[in-house]
Amino acid sequence: MPSLMTQHTSALQLALRLLTSRSDLRNIAVIAHVDHGKTTLVDTMLQQSGTMSNAKGRVMDSKDQEKERGITILAKNTAILIGNGADQRRINIVDTPGHLDFSGEVERALQMVEGIILLVDAKEGVRPGTRYVLRKALALNLKPIVCLNKIDKDDSSIEKTEHAIQDLFLETAEDDSQLDIFFMYGSGRSGYMNEKPVKEGNLTPLFENIFSRVPAPKQEVDDAPLQMLVAQVDVDEKTGHKIAIGRIFKGKVNVGDVITVALENQQCDALVHGIKLYCGVDKMDVKSAEFGDICALQLQEPLGMKVPLRIGGTIGARGKVELWPYKKPDDPTYSLVMQESQAPWKKKEALETMGGMNALMKRLERESMVNTALRLEGMGTDKITLMGRGPLHLSVIIEDMRREGYEFEIQAPRVMKRVIDGVECEPFEKMTLEFKDSIVADVVSFLSSKMGEIGDITQLSDGRVLMECVMPVRLMSNVPLKFHTMTGGDGVLHHNFDGYRPCAAGDTERETGALISVDNGEATEWSMSGFAQTGRFFVEAGSQVYYGQIVGENQKTMLQNLGINICKRNEQQGGMRSNANDKANSKRGSYQAMSATFEDCISWVTDDELVTVTPKSIRMRKPNFNGKTSMRQLSKE
Repeated sequence: MPSLMTQHTSALQLALRLLTSRSDLRNIAVIAHVDHGKTTLVDTMLQQSGTMSNAKGRVMDSKDQEKERGITILAKNTAILIGNGADQRRINIVDTPGHLDFSGEVERALQMVEGIILLVDAKEGVRPGTRYVLRKALALNLKPIVCLNKIDKDDSSIEKTEHAIQDLFLETAEDDSQLDIFFMYGSGRSGYMNEKPVKEGNLTPLFENIFSRVPAPKQEVDDAPLQMLVAQVDVDEKTGHKIAIGRIFKGKVNVGDVITVALENQQCDALVHGIKLYCGVDKMDVKSAEFGDICALQLQEPLGMKVPLRIGGTIGARGKVELWPYKKPDDPTYSLVMQESQAPWKKKEALETMGGMNALMKRLERESMVNTALRLEGMGTDKITLMGRGPLHLSVIIEDMRREGYEFEIQAPRVMKRVIDGVECEPFEKMTLEFKDSIVADVVSFLSSKMGEIGDITQLSDGRVLMECVMPVRLMSNVPLKFHTMTGGDGVLHHNFDGYRPCAAGDTERETGALISVDNGEATEWSMSGFAQTGRFFVEAGSQVYYGQIVGENQKTMLQNLGINICKRNEQQGGMRSNANDKANSKRGSYQAMSATFEDCISWVTDDELVTVTPKSIRMRKPNFNGKTSMRQLSKE
């Protein structure tokens, strides 16, 4: 009889023989808080690996809104190739968003990799986004490499940031094995990352540590059947073929194979028409892909059948699908209601076919296929509810639709409450505000009136401070606009989802009224200057305005909706007594005017007001306006 030790050793040797790995490949995600340098580091990795010699200017941020806003919105795949010939190695990289409104993209991307590069700004240290993405990564047991970025800045604080990261790991680690933290130090923009805080070198130490510390892709047996997680969906515009983008965890797939696409209890066969692997910002055609690869499969559907291809689905060998345990994103916290426009300017700035409910519904259905954190309710009715992770998440979708030529209206936003342990809770946001220290008292007073909990106030250089504040999302409606006014446009405000807490007291609506146009025409400086004492404007001189359009905020009389004519022109050439003329002109003055963005509008409107979106404009209007002055009733939740 063999001993128990001999039996254990034989079983271990058998398991090792059956376990197959790919030593030439690593899969990683680059994660961080917004603006900590993820995409810039990926640029430099592409350059120094020789994959893309001209990679600069955040080449991964290819979406127009990403370039304009200066943030990453979509998680994107790329790959770098190191070495040549038989010794060539590949690192598949997923560049992820840093803003928590797009955390659904991060959660989707993390399920394709074995390791992460956690990038932390050596000056700013641990931020809310850092905490969130690390918690998600450790829950999936991913291997982290912590890179302190921007150490070349004079005001960086390496030791302080190290301690903050260690505290963060103690807070978020799933087990003791995750407390073994490996640090690297460098600058993504300058192109170096070292195991010690030395301000020179290149990214070779980072490449080598990725291969030595991040586990290689593995599968149990050589002939395991195909199992691929669908993490992204696209459509080939030329052929109409659906494209499944994701990670192969088991097996192998070849061009010409018939595979099975499965989503929960739905299954359908499809033909693999093409396979592509990533290389820089391009994709290379290949004949096959195997376990460990992040690839794109071009699928041809059977005649008369629809393949259930969605994020979170599984692609397997024909008739032998083993569903991948996909983890769905966290629940949405914020919602908007979209409806067909009934504004007086309907169809004047968009094609008639782009404003109907059928067109809007089809566009949102396509969006839900690729936007994993978006949920829709009311499809097939005259009002569709969009539920997402925050104002920025949904406003990006709205702006995409506007640029594509759609026309619609949006109701005031709603927060999504939950009952936790028998207590009704609502979402809270954590705000970071930077402004001049001379107005600290005013800012604290304003935020406190909105039930804000003031946190740390840090003195910065040049007479500025950094303040942290936690506030209910429900009470944040006019905070960005008010802060912008208080700071004269000099302040910087970032906000991220903090969590659910018991519902706070407080008014949910603004206390100011609206200035509403009583005529159609062009806004004039002469007319607007006459209302300078009344409030501020959301339109600029020369803008086309319509009857019932909200053109400004009445700051003079609280809760008063005032009808005004801002289209009048000063055509008086004579015949007016000089003292009357002087009296009329004395009432005029400089006025505040700004072109309101969608984010500005949606944070300002209340339940009885609408935001109207067209390809050429974003306006607010008062439904059923009768031209008379009225008083709003301030409602409470």
